Amino acid sequence: MKDQISQFNEYPSTLEGRLNALINSINTEPKQITLLLLREYPQTGNELCKSFKKTTKNVWPLNRRNFHDYCGLSFVRYGLAKEELISIKQNLKSRAWSSTNANEKFGKNAALFALQLGAKYNISLFEIFKSSNSPSAKQAPYTRYLTLEYLLKSGGARRIDLSEYSSSSTVNILDHLRELERIGLVNYTSMGTEGEKWTQYSWIGGDPKDVKPVSRQKNITSDVVKYLTEVGVAHRNEISKFLSTLDYYKNRDFDKLNHNVSIILGGIASQGFAKSSHIYNEQKSFAKLTDMGKLITTDLQYLRNLADNNDISIIKFNLEDYASEAVLRYKNVYSFGKSKDFLERCQVIYELIDKNKKINKRDIRLNIGVNIGIHLNYLLKENKITKERIGRNVYYSIKN
Repeated sequence: MKDQISQFNEYPSTLEGRLNALINSINTEPKQITLLLLREYPQTGNELCKSFKKTTKNVWPLNRRNFHDYCGLSFVRYGLAKEELISIKQNLKSRAWSSTNANEKFGKNAALFALQLGAKYNISLFEIFKSSNSPSAKQAPYTRYLTLEYLLKSGGARRIDLSEYSSSSTVNILDHLRELERIGLVNYTSMGTEGEKWTQYSWIGGDPKDVKPVSRQKNITSDVVKYLTEVGVAHRNEISKFLSTLDYYKNRDFDKLNHNVSIILGGIASQGFAKSSHIYNEQKSFAKLTDMGKLITTDLQYLRNLADNNDISIIKFNLEDYASEAVLRYKNVYSFGKSKDFLERCQVIYELIDKNKKINKRDIRLNIGVNIGIHLNYLLKENKITKERIGRNVYYSIKN
């Protein structure tokens, strides 16, 4: 029975598309090694798994599902692998993957370069680029690369500059900067929410008495309308601070009040009495590369040259000499949140919550630097902390 090709994508035609493809395909050491193990003939997940174990001396056993994900979710998507259905037994077919011309020319060079870079600086590329598990066109590894690249070219930048260069939100850029700072590649000085986009509202006319209560909140709707008609233009923080001085609101939680004001303003605008526009906070924060960051980012420019067809010199070395140590570097980083010191990390998180009195999950993760959901669930189950939703955020505090 003739084998059937089930999926094949072309290697991207644009420079940025090719760069994105390469970075998202080499952001972990197992993916780098898998790219190099692909051949011109199709191999199943089991066959790739066996080759991987032999090449890496089985220092960290993976299963065939991992290779289905590497090939099926990353390499095929970017034109570095071709997926086929092949006959392995009578009336039994299996997915299998083979290398493409683009992988032979570009993907394998990128993988070899990545393995050498990791060995040179004793770092896992997963620390630099993080996960590519995102359906978006521009995933975390590519945004990380652009962030480092811009800092190298500019000598330093504000968060808003990095956001514009990478077409990523300032919130995402902050996450990346905190992670890059944690691993010693970036120095980041935060002096506020520079460049953050604020929504302000302007009263555009009409009788204030005609404004209908928003979300059945008659009093606060009336007070917000009164303030807005008096000042003409305002943003929610300004209005909330004013309201909090009034007896009726002074005992309310400010975050909840601020959230309600935001809803009221949106409702007033939807009724045609106000319009929204954006302003930017002018406080400045600044990021720049450390000496190690400059060295690594300078070396990473090879990937842009490779994507631009400017540097396709063949990199050669014995894969077995690098593979096992590379996988161990990745294992140590990937397993950080699952290691034996689980209770110690829970204690660190507990102390951080106690210090801040009330803190949300995102800020905890930025301080700890790893996924902390399982630790928070443990602390909740042990009745050591409590959680409370305020607006869109969930805040954690110590249980009395």
